[in-house]
Amino acid sequence: MSAERVFFLTKDPEARAALDVGSKTLDVELIPIDGLGPSETLRGQRFLLAFVGIRSGASLLMERRKELNPKLVLMAHPSAKRNAVEMMKEGAFGFLMKPFLPEEVSLLIDRALKEQTVRRDLQRMRNLESVSRLLLERLRKVVKRADPGKKGDLYDFVMHCIEKPLLEMVLEETGGNKIKAANILGINRNTLRSKIKELTIRTAR
Repeated sequence: MSAERVFFLTKDPEARAALDVGSKTLDVELIPIDGLGPSETLRGQRFLLAFVGIRSGASLLMERRKELNPKLVLMAHPSAKRNAVEMMKEGAFGFLMKPFLPEEVSLLIDRALKEQTVRRDLQRMRNLESVSRLLLERLRKVVKRADPGKKGDLYDFVMHCIEKPLLEMVLEETGGNKIKAANILGINRNTLRSKIKELTIRTAR
């Protein structure tokens, strides 16, 4: 699998230097897009983030964000903080202010990389219809042998088999962080707490 692509468009040498250093420890490919139109450069590309300077193309990329679907990170001078905040409301992923610290760049890329990985994994799961079909075919045999005159527990059994391992896996991946786990699962944090107690799931302290 090729490295994720991180595009940047900024005339600020400090921002360029921070991007270069901040991306060194991550599996990303840093690509400058200076002087090229965003549609020609980014259309059809698989990329993680597009870092842009407030004064060097941010507005143009923001206008085309729906078409290009980039995760924009704005790099701005303190005097442009208000503009950066407004663009965050419009859908920008984040913003960095001077001084541009490589550690902050690295953290942002890493956070976006993890978010993108989760989204891809979820999409793969949605596409795995064969898994659900296989499960149903296996269960069909159980249903055929079941006595409809007696009360069974098939629903509870199946839900327990799927629910507990799923919650345990997500909690393990988030280091026991219930807020992160609830966000990934798409459920309320209190609901997750109740499930943990109900299913006697051990979490990391």
